[in-house]
Amino acid sequence: MLENIGHQVEEIEESISNNPTVEDFQRIQKLRKEFIYLRKVVYPFGRQ
Repeated sequence: MLENIGHQVEEIEESISNNPTVEDFQRIQKLRKEFIYLRKVVYPFGRQ
């Protein structure tokens, strides 16, 4: 899953540097939500 997110971030970075669109910003928001979800799921395991 993290590899997939990393790939998506690279695609967005490339797209934004060429011609930013509303879709790019929507994808960023989606990824941000996924990171927040991952942090909530993974964080408890790091506290043990």
